[in-house]
Amino acid sequence: MSSLPNLFLVGAAKAGTTSIHALLDAHPSVFMSPVKETNFFSRDDLRPELYSDLYKNSIDFNTQAFRSRPTSPLHIADIRSLEEYERLFSDVDLETIVGECSNSYLFCPSAAETIAAYNPNAKILIILRNPVERAWSHYLMNIKLGYNVLPNFTEEIRRDMATTPAGWGITSNYFGLGLYAAQVARFYAHFKKHQIKIILFEDVIDPAQRVLDDLWAFLEIVPVELSTQNFRKNVAGVPRFPRLNRIIRNSTIIRRAHQIAPANLKRLGELLVLSRSSMPQLSRQDRLALLEMYKPDIEELESLIKRKLSRWLN
Repeated sequence: MSSLPNLFLVGAAKAGTTSIHALLDAHPSVFMSPVKETNFFSRDDLRPELYSDLYKNSIDFNTQAFRSRPTSPLHIADIRSLEEYERLFSDVDLETIVGECSNSYLFCPSAAETIAAYNPNAKILIILRNPVERAWSHYLMNIKLGYNVLPNFTEEIRRDMATTPAGWGITSNYFGLGLYAAQVARFYAHFKKHQIKIILFEDVIDPAQRVLDDLWAFLEIVPVELSTQNFRKNVAGVPRFPRLNRIIRNSTIIRRAHQIAPANLKRLGELLVLSRSSMPQLSRQDRLALLEMYKPDIEELESLIKRKLSRWLN
């Protein structure tokens, strides 16, 4: 059996791709890349020399980490060579679905065509989220990660939109990441419709077994019951001590220790550094203003995917 990936999870950032990656990886018939985000097929659009410091710090450029066996799990690692990319799948055994996930694939213009050239028969799983909620979640994540953000959400978005040069890993792209119509259209242009499945984040966080059953049917694998509540990843939190949080996030030693720490120790560390009891709330004024900006794109997306998105427009 070929170990080449035949599934690409290309959901929007902050739309639940990490949770879906974990759900897929828990299925016995699925092998997911141990590097959650390889960015391999978006490499033509990436400019690592311009990455922001905090984004650069989130990437493991030391590819020796996954040259050894067993392959070490990493969250992000910009992989540039085909040899290193295919090495990620060297442990595939009897799994019929071999997949990987990179958020950059939906946003970066070249990815859909590049993936299609590599494996035209691949299945594409796209996860989308209400773009207003996605942008707000992204803003909260940046606060959590120690980015210097403006206290006013709308002003922060405007500043980001006006920043040049812009791009993946360079700017936050709060607004652009939620312009889904053109992003999804690129995949429709290079793959047949039966190869593409779109899941809404709002369905994933509701632990309805129907969502998973539809996913297993799309992948043509035996259904298994998995609780989505056990796979909530990257939950937001506000730093208790912002200055200390920035120091921690910028420390190479601490990041390396976090990578190898047991899951329960990671959770304890998050509880000590972050608070979820005083989370900022998206104001109605900001919500409506951003929704008005997104409305034409949402309506275009509805027409493209033949699915009503009225709950996004409320």
